[in-house]
Formats: sequence, structure tokens, C-alpha cells
Amino acid sequence: QEYQADDFDLSQTRDFKTRIGSFKLDNCSTAAPVRDLAITQVVAPVSVNQGQQVVVGVTLANVGNTNVTDTIHVSLGESPDGSIFPDQSINGLAAGASQLFNFVWQTSASTTIGPHTLTASHNIGDDNGANNSKTGGITVNSPPPPPVNVTVTSISPNSMRAGTTLNNVVITGTGFVGGAVVTFEGGTGQAPTMTVTSVSSTQIQGSITTKTGGPRRNRIWNVRVTNTNGTTGVLSGGFTVTP
Repeated sequence: QEYQADDFDLSQTRDFKTRIGSFKLDNCSTAAPVRDLAITQVVAPVSVNQGQQVVVGVTLANVGNTNVTDTIHVSLGESPDGSIFPDQSINGLAAGASQLFNFVWQTSASTTIGPHTLTASHNIGDDNGANNSKTGGITVNSPPPPPVNVTVTSISPNSMRAGTTLNNVVITGTGFVGGAVVTFEGGTGQAPTMTVTSVSSTQIQGSITTKTGGPRRNRIWNVRVTNTNGTTGVLSGGFTVTP
């Protein structure tokens, strides 16, 4: 209520104690203490191959307004295999603070292929049990097959004159994959170059070009095939460049 100067009659006695005592201060009450620890995040890669190591991040937060001074234990469980992880602990957590815990999961050849559930929880009784645990997911895949050994058994034709182009060259062997590159090494002078036109697992086709010049004698070259994954094979002394 607003008062004007004329509202006050100073000639009259006022009971100010009674008036002051009648005021109610609604916003000055102290908030009730809330004890609330929450598992807020369980973070893991989307997928992993059998045999790989996984780091699972678990975040514990004090979302209440009261400091927690107890020793807090955080645990992680996994299903369907029931993998065991040692608990991790922290000596209390202030209101508004959080703590990240990293759990390491070493998968193996016996880890079940498919989706897995990771469940994190803490051991503290508080005012809100609904957020005392949280789940995350990860998919375990079969490991990729081991790289196939590359062998180079022949090249046809296996010779050409310097300064010419040789078409319809066929290299045979095993373990070739798309994107394979053919190089020539171990000879003298400028190495031949091959343009690959097609690749199957056992055959590479293309054309070879050589430049003029170089020693006036036959030059013997090793033929190397290198796949995009780094696997490689070589045919020693497999190709000859004549003067």
C-alpha cells in the first residue's frame, strides 16, 4: 500500500509495534535441504569390434542443494555377458558439482555379438531414487577378417621395348582388391608405369608405358602389387625392358 504525506496525522499517537508486527515476509524463508545425487551420463562408443578395448564414461552429479560428505561408490554393470568392473569412489561431492569416472571394458573373442546394455549406479540413499542409475548402449561386432596375403605369380606379356606402350597386360596372383597399384622396382633407369583398368581378386589388367633412354641393355624389374590396405606382394625379376 502506498501512503501520501497527508495520510499521516502526527498529532495522533500510532501503535507502530502493532503495525510492524503485522507484516508478513513471504520470500525470506530458507529452502528445505535436498539430498540428491544423480548419474547423469553413461557415454560409450556406438560400436566396437570383438577384442577391442572400450572406455565408458560415467558422470555423477550432485543436483541437490546439500553437500554430500559420505564416501560415494559408483558401479557399472553390463548385460548380457555380466562383465565385471571394479567400483570407483569419491569422498563426497559438493552441491552443484560433478565427477567423471572412466571404466575400461576389454572385450574378447567370447564377448557376445550384438547390442549390450551398460548400467551405472551409485550407493547413496537420497531424496530422489529415480536418478540414482542410468543406462547406455553399445553394439559389439565381429572383428574384420584378417588381410589376405597378396601373391604375384605372373605378368603377361613379360617384356617390352623402351619408349613404347604395351596394352592388354594381365597380372595374375591372389589377394588383389579394388584400388590395387602396380609398381616396378629394382631395375635401372626410369621405371615402367602401369595404368590399371580392372582388378579382380586374382587378376589385374591394364597397360604399361616405358620412356626412352637408359642403359643399352636389358633391364630387369620386380613387379609389385600393393592394395589400399597396405598388403603387398612382389614377383621378383618378372618384367624385362629391352633397348
